[in-house]
Amino acid sequence: MSKHWLFSFIDSTAGDGTLCLINELRSDAQEEADRICGYQKLDRVILHAQETVKVINLLLESVC
Repeated sequence: MSKHWLFSFIDSTAGDGTLCLINELRSDAQEEADRICGYQKLDRVILHAQETVKVINLLLESVC
């Protein structure tokens, strides 16, 4: 089974109350992942963004 990691991030020095990006990208998870996709969007927006929907649909098609 392939492993894909999709995540959102905000590129801001002020921060938005989320974890620092470096803390989210664990090296062991990166090594195990077949694909890593980061999206510069708020987490509540990412599931509605066209680019994210396209990737998720492609991943779902590959397992069906």
